Amino acid sequence: QRENQIEMEKTVRQFHRVPQHGGLGSDETSLGTTESEKSPVEDMACLGLRALKRLRPDE
Repeated sequence: QRENQIEMEKTVRQFHRVPQHGGLGSDETSLGTTESEKSPVEDMACLGLRALKRLRPDE
């Protein structure tokens, strides 16, 4: 559980370093990771971040 928490925080920090190009659908490419490289934790983090961006598109 603790490892998952650390992995999630790492993924979120990595995501926030990426320049934001408004609009949905750009997240996958701007993350710069292919599907095969992603761990399930990263997939969940990406989905969660996309959901957040849908709720708060102005950020």
